[in-house]
Amino acid sequence: MRVVFYIFFAFCTFYNAAAQTSLVNTNRPLPNLGKTFSIVAHIVSDTNGIRAIDTNRLKKELALMNGYFSPIGVKFEVCKVNYIPNYTFFALKDKKEYGELINQNRVDKRINMYFLESYPDGELFGDAKFKGIAKPDSANVMVLYNHATAAKMAHLMGHFFGLVHTFDMKGEFVDGSNCKTAGDKICDTPADPFEEGSNPLDDLSTVDFCRFTGKTKDFKGQYYVPDVGNIMSMYYPCYCSFSQEQLRLMAENYINSTDKLW
Repeated sequence: MRVVFYIFFAFCTFYNAAAQTSLVNTNRPLPNLGKTFSIVAHIVSDTNGIRAIDTNRLKKELALMNGYFSPIGVKFEVCKVNYIPNYTFFALKDKKEYGELINQNRVDKRINMYFLESYPDGELFGDAKFKGIAKPDSANVMVLYNHATAAKMAHLMGHFFGLVHTFDMKGEFVDGSNCKTAGDKICDTPADPFEEGSNPLDDLSTVDFCRFTGKTKDFKGQYYVPDVGNIMSMYYPCYCSFSQEQLRLMAENYINSTDKLW
């Protein structure tokens, strides 16, 4: 386990250094929001009273998650924990139960994070209200209990701040010539060939950690080389950071929101 950690740390260190080198002369300084967002953690229990996450672990993961948002001066902290001893909500069966969970427990002007086992539809790691940062009355984030890690919660929070997946709109060219209209419409994130429903591990080397091995080509015949360390990709074993322009967009989505009642 310790060896894997060191390899991952080395990969992230190399990735971040390379990213900073390529961006140093092309990007304006990032906005600094200087803002701490309060989270109400709604933790659901199963029929045996086992909670979806331990509060101490949650606080540690959030502290780690803060590191991903530190370049724009954003922090998250738990201001309240709401325990929900209702096994019906532990594994939601339909949209009706989903709505009942939210309506019965949501706290206004806070980011409401619900920790449970499963729910209908949504993201692999959970579900986040897209651009919910601009909508305090619908600031909901669902986190599946086995995905409540700093990096995966950062992925969900990325959606909450208005980011899409790096592969969201198909057809981005490897040379970046259509980066403003394809992919995630962000030009400092390389084109990503990932397809919904695929296994992200299929395109990662099991020998050389986090090396992309996919052989997909774009319409111009160039091989894709996605950034597997980007938090908004689906190569989640490799998550390291957001790109500079992703950070900028998240900050601007908050700055440009009409309601800042957090």
